[in-house]
Amino acid sequence: MTAVQRLKDLMENTIEKLDRLEQQKNREGFIEAFEHFLDEREKLLQDIHPPYTDEEKQMGEQLVALDQTIQEQIGRFFQTLKTSMRNLKKQKHSNKKYNHPYQDVSTMDGMFFDKRN
Repeated sequence: MTAVQRLKDLMENTIEKLDRLEQQKNREGFIEAFEHFLDEREKLLQDIHPPYTDEEKQMGEQLVALDQTIQEQIGRFFQTLKTSMRNLKKQKHSNKKYNHPYQDVSTMDGMFFDKRN
């Protein structure tokens, strides 16, 4: 099996694994799987050298499409992560406002100065 074929198999397996972990909402597993993929991909890319056969060129085109799919998955993952972080920040702020409702009040309402001479 050539390095290009091993890379294609790795990418297909990673897409399946990331889909499964994304559906399970397993963020830590998703990140670990992606890091493992990057490490393995780096090793395999170092083994790929020209000249390429026609079969390797066709697989290369398929690899580009698979890479696009992985990038879309990662984009969706980071978008949901950003949304979750934003919601958590809003929730913390709301809880703080609920616990200390008059903390940010800086007006002097209700103050009366009696001026007698």
